[in-house]
Amino acid sequence: MKIRWRTRGAIYGLYFLFLIGVVLALQYFGPLPDLITSTIVTLMLGIGGILIRPLRQSLEESVQDVGAPKEDQCRILLCGLPRSGKTTLITNLLAKSERSAMASTEVLDIYEDEIRISLKPAKYVPVSVADYKGQKPSQIFIDLQEKTFLGEEGNRNISALVFFVDLFPELKDEDGKTLEDESLISLYESEGLELLRKRAAQNMEYITPYMVEMIFSLAFNLKRTLAIKLIINKADLLRMLFEKGYVSHNGSSADLARSLYGRLIDHLGAACRANGVEDCFTVSVVSAKDGYNVDEIFAGIFREYSKRRP
Repeated sequence: MKIRWRTRGAIYGLYFLFLIGVVLALQYFGPLPDLITSTIVTLMLGIGGILIRPLRQSLEESVQDVGAPKEDQCRILLCGLPRSGKTTLITNLLAKSERSAMASTEVLDIYEDEIRISLKPAKYVPVSVADYKGQKPSQIFIDLQEKTFLGEEGNRNISALVFFVDLFPELKDEDGKTLEDESLISLYESEGLELLRKRAAQNMEYITPYMVEMIFSLAFNLKRTLAIKLIINKADLLRMLFEKGYVSHNGSSADLARSLYGRLIDHLGAACRANGVEDCFTVSVVSAKDGYNVDEIFAGIFREYSKRRP
C-alpha cells in the first residue's frame, strides 16, 4: 500500500509540473496556435482523468470500509464507561501487526487487525472490535440502531458482546496528571472496600439492566453470537491492595472482584438465559495494563469463530 501511494505521488507531481510548465510557456510565448492549445488541453484532461480515477476509487473504498466492515470478520462489540481501560485492552489485543487499522464514527471507535491463532500452518482470523463511546446509556438504542457494524437488521453479525467494567477510577493530581499506581493505592488505605464498592456502583449505573436489554435486542444473534463476556479490569491494582493489607476477603482478589459485581452478573446471566445462551456467558478479571488474562479470554472466541468461519 505504501509503495503504491508513493508511485502515485510521483506521477501526480510530474503531472502538476507539466501544468506549471504550460502556464509558464503561455506567459513567455503568448497565445499558442489553436491546434497546439486544443492538443494540450485534451492531453491534460485525459491524463488527469486517468490519475484521479484510482485516487477516487481508493477514497470510496476507504469510506466503504469505515461504514461497512467486511462480512468475513470476527466482530466484537465492547461497552463500558469511558476511561475504564477499554482502549488499553484493545491495544493489547490488537494493533500488533502492520495490518492493524482504526476508524472512528460519532459513537464507535472501530479497530481492525488479523490475529494469528496457529503457527503451523499459519492461520489468521480477521477481527474488528467496536468500542461504544456513548456517554448516556439511555441513548444506546438511538446510537446503535442504524450502525452497519452490527450487520443487517434481523441478521446481526456480532460474534461477541463484551461488557467492560473496572475497579478503580482514573484520578488526576493538581497538575492534571494521572496519578501513579502507588499514589492511587494510598487513597485506599483506610476505606479500601468502600471505595471499591463505590466504583462498582458507578459502573453499574452505566451498564444498567435497560442497557443490557437494548444491547441484546440490537446486536445479539443466536446463530452468530459466540460469547457474552463481563470483563472486570485493573486486577493488578486490586492485587496491590491485597498485598498491602488494605482490603481482605475470604477468597482471592478475583473472587472479591466478582462479588462486587454480583448484581450485574445476575442481570447478564438472566439475559443469557432468556436468549438461550447461558453456557456462552463468562466473567473474567483482567489487567488491560499489563495484559494479564487478556489473550486467554479472547482466544476461545477466535478459535470458535475460525471453526464456523463463513
